[in-house]
Amino acid sequence: IRRNIEAFGLTGETRIFRRDATDLGPAGNMPPYSLAFLDPPYGKGLAAKALAGLAEGGWLTPGAICVVEDRAGEHLDQPDSY
Repeated sequence: IRRNIEAFGLTGETRIFRRDATDLGPAGNMPPYSLAFLDPPYGKGLAAKALAGLAEGGWLTPGAICVVEDRAGEHLDQPDSY
């Protein structure tokens, strides 16, 4: 894992924030993230809901990168804000 973190240039401040991404709510006083990894259960349409929640709650910086893992061939309906 450390090698992957260094490859992304994340050697400064890196925080892992685990919670239900489909029900994040507003970020409040937390600074926005520039990178988000999503690995929802396959075939349930949760990736699009999580992406919408991230955008609506102000969780991401402009130009943030979102990496979504899903079943091969699965179509992702991206929210309009992406």
